[in-house]
Amino acid sequence: MDSKDWIYPAPLLVEALYWEARASIVRESPAPIVTVMLCSKLLSRVAVDLGAKENQSLSFYIEWFMTAHYIRYWREWLSYIELEVDSSSHEIKPATVSEAARVFKLTDLILRNIYELPTLVPYWHKPEEWTKKEDIKEEPNEW
Repeated sequence: MDSKDWIYPAPLLVEALYWEARASIVRESPAPIVTVMLCSKLLSRVAVDLGAKENQSLSFYIEWFMTAHYIRYWREWLSYIELEVDSSSHEIKPATVSEAARVFKLTDLILRNIYELPTLVPYWHKPEEWTKKEDIKEEPNEW
């Protein structure tokens, strides 16, 4: 696992869960049920870190993400993850490797949307600065 794959600047617990979920799907003998469950835990942890109440269901956190406008256009992605989590944890049919890989990829994209993408825009979440472009201080390009 290459550290450049990490989503910066997420909290340490989110990072630990991310790497554990990633390891459970990319290893030689994947553990798809573990991957799906870890992605569920990961999304729940992210929601709590962003202000949601603790000890709620994944359905609660999905709705919270929508109402808090963190990922309002990705309802289908979250619904798919929720469906796979429910199927893997409550049904006889376990998640397949391809389903778990899909859940992990969607979770990865959601985390990048929440943590990484805002760092690319120097005036993110500061609408008062949007009207005065000359006031925006350009940060050095790290690429």
